[in-house]
Amino acid sequence: MEFKSYPKEKRDFISERPKEEIMAFCKEIDYYAWKKITLKLPPANGFRKGSGAEIKERFRSYIWRIGHWTDGNWELFSELWLAWIKSHPVLDNLLVQYHNDQDFQGGTPISPNSQLDIGCFKFLSSFNEESEISKELLKRFYDYGYFLEDTKIEYYISFAKSELELKMLKSLHQIDVLNTKIAALEKINTESQQRFEQELKARNNQFDRLNVKIIELQNIISDFQRSFVQELKNNDVKIDLNIAALENQIKNLHDYCSELTDSLTNDLNEKLEEMAALLKSEAEALIELRSGYSNQEVGLTAGRTATSIFFERIFGLDIFLEYDSIEKMDKTFIQNFKSIGMTSRGAKQLSKELIVTILSQGTISFQGSFASILAHICARTISATNTSICYIPVGLLDGNNFRKIFDSFLAEASTSEMISTLIIEGVNLSAFETFAPRLNKYIEDQAIGINPLKTIIICTLVNGPASLECPLMLCDSGPIFDTDCLEWRKKWETNDIQEGAISIHKYNEWSECPVDIPENWDELYEEFNCLGGFTTVLRERFLQKAAMHIEKMKASSSMIQSLAFGWLIPRGILLNVDFSIYKELIAGGKLDAEQPDERINKLLALNVLGD
Repeated sequence: MEFKSYPKEKRDFISERPKEEIMAFCKEIDYYAWKKITLKLPPANGFRKGSGAEIKERFRSYIWRIGHWTDGNWELFSELWLAWIKSHPVLDNLLVQYHNDQDFQGGTPISPNSQLDIGCFKFLSSFNEESEISKELLKRFYDYGYFLEDTKIEYYISFAKSELELKMLKSLHQIDVLNTKIAALEKINTESQQRFEQELKARNNQFDRLNVKIIELQNIISDFQRSFVQELKNNDVKIDLNIAALENQIKNLHDYCSELTDSLTNDLNEKLEEMAALLKSEAEALIELRSGYSNQEVGLTAGRTATSIFFERIFGLDIFLEYDSIEKMDKTFIQNFKSIGMTSRGAKQLSKELIVTILSQGTISFQGSFASILAHICARTISATNTSICYIPVGLLDGNNFRKIFDSFLAEASTSEMISTLIIEGVNLSAFETFAPRLNKYIEDQAIGINPLKTIIICTLVNGPASLECPLMLCDSGPIFDTDCLEWRKKWETNDIQEGAISIHKYNEWSECPVDIPENWDELYEEFNCLGGFTTVLRERFLQKAAMHIEKMKASSSMIQSLAFGWLIPRGILLNVDFSIYKELIAGGKLDAEQPDERINKLLALNVLGD
């Protein structure tokens, strides 16, 4: 429904009404709507502007000057009347449904009390009994609206029910509803009582039948007891006879054993004397042989000690963080790397690359000045509850020793609910073939998913006169991070390392990879081979996993740049790839990304240009 302006006759009518009555009408308006309209009035002198008292004084002065209102004041009162309608949702909803558009056709609205205006009150009164539209509400709508005095409108209002009558009708309706519910409950109660009586009767019949069965069983038990007692009496005589026979047999057996014991003792003493003489002669011969080979034995023992593996357990702090999200683990990695002097950008890069490797079940390797430090910090960050270190000595010969230690660690890790970490220090201090078979078997199992991951392997590579080349297997199964090429600050504040742990349940949840292999995988893999050398099935498996997790984490850098520093270029350096052929692909460390990765330039400068 659209509303019209107040005609002069209605303005005079409202102006003559008691001001207290007008104020009471306005109090029915929603406070915030009333306040918004009142703030359009001129400020009241002597009050703090915008205070509650000042706003009330504005409105009181406005109402008390009603006889001198301008057209603008009456337009403001129209807003108050419309706000009053909005404050009565039922009335407002009905007026929205009523259409008087025809009164506004032709440019100039038809004057108040048109047929549609009168029809509005007929429409509203028809909902009198069904809603909260009482006679008093219709009267205030009529008195303070733009409508003129009209007997037809007052006729419709007179037939409407008052607020008291509506409350009585509502109460009567509630009483009828309660009576209906009471009747339904009485019916349910009667039916329940009947069912209970029927079930009770059925149970009584069952009890009667059970009593009959119990009497029958009691009779059977009595008969059995009588027969059992008689049988016992008959067997007593037989048992007495058997006991006498057994006592006689035991006496005969005891006599035989005594004779046999004496004979065996004599034979045993003779044999012992013969063996003692033989051992004495052999011992004298061995003493002579040992004196000739004592020096050689000492040398062999020293050699074995020098090439044995040293195994150590690391116990973390009692307080550690159990990660519930990848984001929290990422944040802890960054904090720990920054605490040892890494730049914020470098810490964020390395953290993402480590998490991708962990989720891909790959092997992590470090080389350079801080290789051992970073390996220990990574272990403390991801598995504070279970970390061990295996030190490979120079010239290790006993591969079986490594296998026993490795299998023992895996067996212990399999019983834990948390991911474990094994740090292998100095992998290239001995020929990799010595201990590679067991480690290779573990890496291959992870590549094809035979066993669920419970242990993360971190290796360190040593630079020095006793070191060998990095094993190709490590390049195929994971990244090798050169710590001298990472971004380090010149000054930093050393903070405590935050230790953490990953539950196997959470790891399995994170490592699920819903993202498919990238659509341009063949093109990407061709570029991977340019930087990392010829392909192997093992390498392709781990690179596929890493690529899928990079897409899952939505890294900002390109796919090639994310893998180049750790996964691709170290392997290419090991295989003597001619990187000068791929200057366009490398592009100063950008590799299709927006920003260059300075670590790549440092790595190439140290290992290729430096040569």
